[in-house]
Amino acid sequence: MKLQIFLAGVPDEIRDAVLEQRGFIAGEASTSVKVGRHGPAGTPYQARHIEEIIDVFKAHIDAEAEQDVGESGFAVIYVRNGNSDAVLERALFPFLFLIPEEWTLIGYGKKELAQSKNQLVRPLHRRVAKVRESIDRLTAEFSEQAQRTPWLLPVRNFDSDCLCDSLRALQTEVMAAADGKARLTALGEAFRRRHPPQRSTEGHHRERSYFVDDSGLMFKPPGHHLHGFHRPTADHTPICAIGGKRRLGAPYRRAFHYDCIRQEGKGTEAQLFSCHSTDRGTVKSEKNINIAPNDYTRPEARK
Repeated sequence: MKLQIFLAGVPDEIRDAVLEQRGFIAGEASTSVKVGRHGPAGTPYQARHIEEIIDVFKAHIDAEAEQDVGESGFAVIYVRNGNSDAVLERALFPFLFLIPEEWTLIGYGKKELAQSKNQLVRPLHRRVAKVRESIDRLTAEFSEQAQRTPWLLPVRNFDSDCLCDSLRALQTEVMAAADGKARLTALGEAFRRRHPPQRSTEGHHRERSYFVDDSGLMFKPPGHHLHGFHRPTADHTPICAIGGKRRLGAPYRRAFHYDCIRQEGKGTEAQLFSCHSTDRGTVKSEKNINIAPNDYTRPEARK
């Protein structure tokens, strides 16, 4: 798989030197490394930094518009900057794979800048290799277990006190573990203890397990009937498009969605977010409500 890496928070004082080391950081020809423009050392993360990151990855989304599944993993490795780290997560989680790097500029002399650059670049080389392993595992999970994995559930519309925390753990612990596959399995089992999979007993969903959120809304996988978030229109934000094809940086099928109902054979009404809305709105359906992993919602009428 190709890997697209964005390095955020690299200060202007060493940015050019880091750019010269992109090949070493990437480690493989199939990895591309983009170094963002941040400003002097100590500059907190701001809206313009988020916009640059989104623009870079949205360009890849646009290029793969006709593909069912994207061919690249997306990751942001960012230099920790105190409380402003939350600016990145609020805007980009859980669509991009976000990994912090602990690093501090030593000083501003020529020798100190060179040492600072080396102390950032060397661990980044190792970090990128681990990111690749993690995104490869998630991509396989989404491909092979899409109907059963909990990791594509929409984070705003699946009412749960553990989904977001579980995804954060997935992002960090799978990469850090000696056996990432075993850690992925363990985190999935822990989530299922909190939200035990249920099984339908009627209709075309018979024998297919599904998750139920704390509000009682059933999130049923669609089988072969995929019709989720196909093409973002003008009223969607760029992050809607990214979230419509990536979860923690790993690609999944663009039309994947959940058929959501409260009771078999009954119409459904729910207070839901849309992928780009800031407030919940009433969504009614005489059949079920389609909800994509990026929280795009659409009522499905009976035929």
